Amino acid sequence: TLPNDTGTSGQLLTTNGSGVTSWATVSASASFEATADGAIANGDPCVILPDGKVQAVSKTGQTALAGSEAQFDNTLLLSNDVEYHPVADRVVAVYRDNGDSNKGKAALGTISGDSITWNTTNSTYESASEARFNQVVYDEKNERMVILYNHLLNGGYALVMSISGNTITYGTALNFHTGDCQELAAVYDPSSGKIVACYRDSQDSSKQKSNVLTVDPANNQITSGPAVEVPSVSADAQCELVYDPSSQAVVLALKDQNNSNNSAAVVGRVAGTSMTWGSKNVFQTLATASEANTISMTYDESIKRIVIFWHETGSHNKALTAFVDGYSMTFGPEFNVDTVNSRHTDVVYDPSVGKCCFVYRDDDDSTDHGVFRYGKVRADGVDLDSEVEFMNDQNSKNQICYVSRHRRVFIIADKQVSGTSSCRGVVVRGAGPFTNLEAANYIGIAGAAYSDAATATIQIASAVDDAQSGLRIGQKYFVQRDGSLAVTPDFPEVFAGTAVSATKLIVKG
Repeated sequence: TLPNDTGTSGQLLTTNGSGVTSWATVSASASFEATADGAIANGDPCVILPDGKVQAVSKTGQTALAGSEAQFDNTLLLSNDVEYHPVADRVVAVYRDNGDSNKGKAALGTISGDSITWNTTNSTYESASEARFNQVVYDEKNERMVILYNHLLNGGYALVMSISGNTITYGTALNFHTGDCQELAAVYDPSSGKIVACYRDSQDSSKQKSNVLTVDPANNQITSGPAVEVPSVSADAQCELVYDPSSQAVVLALKDQNNSNNSAAVVGRVAGTSMTWGSKNVFQTLATASEANTISMTYDESIKRIVIFWHETGSHNKALTAFVDGYSMTFGPEFNVDTVNSRHTDVVYDPSVGKCCFVYRDDDDSTDHGVFRYGKVRADGVDLDSEVEFMNDQNSKNQICYVSRHRRVFIIADKQVSGTSSCRGVVVRGAGPFTNLEAANYIGIAGAAYSDAATATIQIASAVDDAQSGLRIGQKYFVQRDGSLAVTPDFPEVFAGTAVSATKLIVKG
């Protein structure tokens, strides 16, 4: 069936697939439609939010703050870790329950503003024997959590955690290494879509080893490649893994008992279901300082370097930056994060304010309280904000993660009052300027003005936006943290497009 008119200029004839044709107007500009979250002006750079809505890029000021503590268990918090599941919008805490036969347990929590509500607690994933060195990692490719731990009797185990609302489903635990896995650490490698586990095998001459783990989301099972030795190093205490997106490599940091407890880092890369490791790079020696304890690391997007944070025995908190080149590393100078005696350190990068959040226990305070401190890290130092208390009683076992949907940092810790311990969670944030722009959430430029909750058309890659002014033809422009456009990158670095006239920009061109 043909239309009974000739349509209008530029229209095309389309079919419904059942023999009926009609005239249709085809947009010359690539676009995406979504519900607006807040008002959007014509020509505004926009981000896509985790719930599928779009929002104009903006920047506001905020002060540092710690929310209220929320308890998820009344036991001593041991061998703990925490991670965020962005699709399920839940934080996941894993730990060894000292009050219940040292079982491995998990808790789910939901963040709202500066508060945490625990939805599911006391979920047991290991009941047969003591679960030690518990780790939890988010597999973004398969949208699953993976829990790793050392079974006291049988070595290293890994299992898949699937989350639906507040319901947890566990896959079958895989015994990926039968030797004793001491000082277990794990990280997700997005370049391979796999998880890397690293540990000291105390039953094989304390060799440092690694395994590559692969998740099958169809049945929530996990498989492992062979154990691969990390040459020339052996963790004397906790080791740490971080992924470096600039070099697409995994970095291991540890206090090396093979080298007089000097601190070293090793670069590794996933190769299929195996690992290749380079030589060790020493970043701290006992000739100049006390040994490093509780080493932690994060990747700082603003300077494209790894930040290594540790506590020196009998001294204060130290940190430095590390740049990866092949299998080699270049380290910046050490800098103080605080001059107090402290323990239980951890660090995470917070892209919403472009700073690192350092957390630790202040042993110089009479109550050994828990504190955090934000800092804008440079390659050769740091500009520190003021210290903020998040727990005013004796504090230990601090572990932190960044909660991307809510742009907050979340801390789990052990709190001790009059000799009684309890597991707590606290939401914290750093001082602004705060932005909703992240490295991966820029979607395009608004094609018109839209009110809150309206259906907005966003011009995406290859479209030509004509709502700009004062552009220089042929110049590349970058989105700034406040939503403006400029010829120099901001952090995160987000390419907006190329100008083809004073008012027109090829989106992401």
